[in-house]
Amino acid sequence: MAKSFFGLFQSASPDEPLASVKAISAWVEKLPANDPVGGVMAMIHLLEETSAKQPPVTASRIQALLTLDRLSLPLQTHLQAQYRLPALSDDVRQHLWYARNDLARWLAYGYEQVYEKSRDQLDDKKIRDLLHGVFSRMFHYRGVQAKQGLFRYEQWIPARWKFLHAAYKEAVDLGIATTPFALTENSRPGESFSAEQEYLQFLLLQRINSGNLSVPQIESAAQWLCEWAPPLRLEMMPPQDAAYWILDLDKAEGLFGPRAAPAAANVLYLDITPLRDKLTALIADLTKQLAPAGARELKERLALAKRLNLLWLPNAQPLPRRGERRADERAILVAPGWAEIAILLREARPWRPHDPYKYTYDDAAELVALGRAAAKSKDTGNVKDNLHPDRRGWQVIDTSESGCRIQSSTKGAANLQIGHLLCLLLEGDSRWRVGIVRRLKRRTAEHTELGIEIIAENTLLIMPEPYVARESGYSVNGVDVNIKRQSFDALYVPPQQRMNQAPVRSLVVPTAEFSPGRILVVKLDGQNHQIRLAVTIEQTREWVWATYDSLAESPPPP
Repeated sequence: MAKSFFGLFQSASPDEPLASVKAISAWVEKLPANDPVGGVMAMIHLLEETSAKQPPVTASRIQALLTLDRLSLPLQTHLQAQYRLPALSDDVRQHLWYARNDLARWLAYGYEQVYEKSRDQLDDKKIRDLLHGVFSRMFHYRGVQAKQGLFRYEQWIPARWKFLHAAYKEAVDLGIATTPFALTENSRPGESFSAEQEYLQFLLLQRINSGNLSVPQIESAAQWLCEWAPPLRLEMMPPQDAAYWILDLDKAEGLFGPRAAPAAANVLYLDITPLRDKLTALIADLTKQLAPAGARELKERLALAKRLNLLWLPNAQPLPRRGERRADERAILVAPGWAEIAILLREARPWRPHDPYKYTYDDAAELVALGRAAAKSKDTGNVKDNLHPDRRGWQVIDTSESGCRIQSSTKGAANLQIGHLLCLLLEGDSRWRVGIVRRLKRRTAEHTELGIEIIAENTLLIMPEPYVARESGYSVNGVDVNIKRQSFDALYVPPQQRMNQAPVRSLVVPTAEFSPGRILVVKLDGQNHQIRLAVTIEQTREWVWATYDSLAESPPPP
C-alpha cells in the first residue's frame, strides 16, 4: 500500500479495488463500455481473487462491495435481456446463463463472508449500520441464483435451505430482518427491500418449481413477486381465518401447507392473503380485457396467472392428470430438433447405425489364434451398453394416453428446454412419434427427466416445395427451368378424428418456412397434392404446428 507520514495514513492501492468506494468506482470505469459479458467476467474474477485473499472486514470494504453491486446492475440487466432473445443459439444462451449465475453466486458469497466475519465486530457502529444491506443483498442474489436454476429446472438442495434459514434467524436476532434497504439513496417505491422481503420472494419463487413453466413465464412470475412482496410478513402465530404457508427453520425445506405438526420454536407463518388478492385482481382484469378480442399475449398472461394461483395458494386443488400412467422400462431413440430429426427419420434401421467395427488387441489376437473374430458380449440389458454412443442413454419411465415420461443422462438432454420438439421411437416399434417437452426436471446436473406430450402417434418426414403458379415462359420438355423450388423438411401429422368434428389435418414446419395462406406441394401416398397452410395450433422460435387445407392434386414438380 502507498504510505504517507510515517505510515499513519494509507490509501488503497490499484491492486485492491474493493478496499474503498473510490477505488472500485475507478476500477469499473476502466472496463470496456461495449462488452457487458467481459465486464461481468472481470467482476467475477475480482470477487474470486478478493475472496481468496480473505481481507479483514471494514466499513469501507462493505461500502465498496455495495458499490460494485450497484454498478453491476446495468450489465446484469443487459445480459438478462440478451438471454431472452428468441434467436440465440444454445451455446450463446448457455454462456449468458453461466455469466449471470456466476456473478450472482460470487456476490452472494461476498456478502456471506462479510456477515460471518463481522460477528466479532458488532460493536463497530459503522459496520452494524451496513449489515441490513448486506443481508438484503445476500438474500437477493440467492434468489437470483434460484431463478437461474429455475431456467434450467434444477432442484434446491437441502444444504442450501439450511444455510438460508440460519442466515434469516441471524438477521432476526440482530433486529435487522425487516429494515428496508436500497442500493441508491434516492430510490423509488419498489426498489427498497428488507432481508425478509427478499427471503420471501425466494421462498415463493421456489413454489413454482413445477418443471412446466418456460423462461418468460418464470421471469413474469418473478416480476409480479417483486411488486407484490412488500405487504408480506412472517409471523410467529398462525393467522385467523386466512390462508397461510408454514416455514420450519429447523428443516431443510421451503414453504409447506398447513398440516398436523407439533409446535416448534422456529416455526413461522406466512399470511398469503395480500398475494391472493393481487392474483385475483390480475385474473379479473385480464379476463375483462379478453372479452372484446382475445389477444394471444393476454391469453398467455391469464393462463400463467391461473397457474400461479394454484402454485402460490395453499390447499389449492391440483390439476387432474390427462391420463393414467403405466410403468414402462423400454429403451427409446430420441431425435431432438430438426437436424437430428432429418437424420434419424431417413434411416431405414435407426437402431443399428452402420458404423465401422472397432477392433481391439484382444480381437486381433483371437482372430490370429482361432481364425475367427471375438464373439459379441452378452446383452446386459442396459440402455447405455446397447445403443449407439451418440444415441444411447434415453429410457422410458412410464406412458399414458397423452404422452410419456423419459429420462437421460446425456449432454443433449441437459440442453433441452420447455417447448422443444422431439421425435421418439420406442424399442420394438416402427412408428416415429412426435412429442413436445411440457415438463422438465433435473434431479442432478447429469440426470434429466422429461414429460412429453405426444401430438402424433405416427409421423412421416416429408419435403414440401413452394407452389409457383406462373411460368416464366422458358421451358425444357415442358418444365419451367427458371423457377427454383427450394424444398425443406417437415413432419406430416395424420388426420385426427374427433367426436362430431371433421378430421384435422396438420403439419409441423420450421418457423422460417411458415406463413398463413402459403401454398405448398407435398407428396403423400405417391401423389402430389397442393395444400394451403391455415391456422397455427402452436408456434415457437424453431417450429410451427399448423393446420392445412387440401386444394387439389398437382403435377409432379420438376
